Amino acid sequence: MLALGRGDDLQRAVFHVLDDGSVRWVVKFSRVRGAVAAFDRDEIGLGLARSAGEVVAAHSPSLLARLDVDGLPGSVESAAVGRPLLELLAHRPRSLVDSIAQWIVDMGVATVEPPERLVPERHRLASEVLPAWVAHGAPTDLLLSLPPVPGVLQHNDLGSWNIVSDGVGFTAVDWESARAVGMPLWDLLYLLADALVRMEGPGDADTMLHRCISLFRGASPYSSTLFGWIRAAVARLGIPPEAVGPLTTLCWMHHGLSATLRRSALQGAPPAQLGHLARLAGPWLADRDLGPTWSSWRSR
Repeated sequence: MLALGRGDDLQRAVFHVLDDGSVRWVVKFSRVRGAVAAFDRDEIGLGLARSAGEVVAAHSPSLLARLDVDGLPGSVESAAVGRPLLELLAHRPRSLVDSIAQWIVDMGVATVEPPERLVPERHRLASEVLPAWVAHGAPTDLLLSLPPVPGVLQHNDLGSWNIVSDGVGFTAVDWESARAVGMPLWDLLYLLADALVRMEGPGDADTMLHRCISLFRGASPYSSTLFGWIRAAVARLGIPPEAVGPLTTLCWMHHGLSATLRRSALQGAPPAQLGHLARLAGPWLADRDLGPTWSSWRSR
């Protein structure tokens, strides 16, 4: 079975290889000759997942081989069982989403690092991310005002399209954006801001963005779910409560620049349409109930 995806030219195609009627392996390959960077990053990310211990490895694929066919790079991984979570959310699988959220919190606990390990990431955010959003209302002292927080292993693209599930178990795929020591809460926020708004029903990117703002303001039927998981992560990871607003703001600012980086890598080829998470930073900064002082998550 071949999946071409609906993204831009840099999105990799995937062959699903069957053995006795069951999918056992996936073969990823680039449609652009010489485009090895994503495969290099994927190998590093999967290595981080496998070396992080059973909590993480139990829900990630194994890299089995790298290959090159006439200049087109590829890789072979163990197959995840099921369909993308994106296709399951119309059925409102609350227990499955809760299981994934629990795993993200557990992953943070299993890979926690002291705050000083986040110094390089703080420097990156201060030099590459924050300046792009100052004109949109981001405080220039946002990183300086962020109290010490622990670092955690970060998938960094944990949307519903990168979770494969049979309705019970699940696997997180595409680890190419992973960081060995990243900001806490980011994966949890990203997953829930995607999955919970999609559980409200279908809609275009504008509709999803509006629902997402409502979710974080406490006006969504799933706001209590989001807030409960944030409180659980804050408690288990020892995150200072006053850090949650700045951490969330930095998360959306970081992801808001992904489209710019993608356009540069495409070198003039048309990019895919932006989803609501990539568009969230501007409205987040403009809403006086959100931004770095956001505190609605404390509500019960």
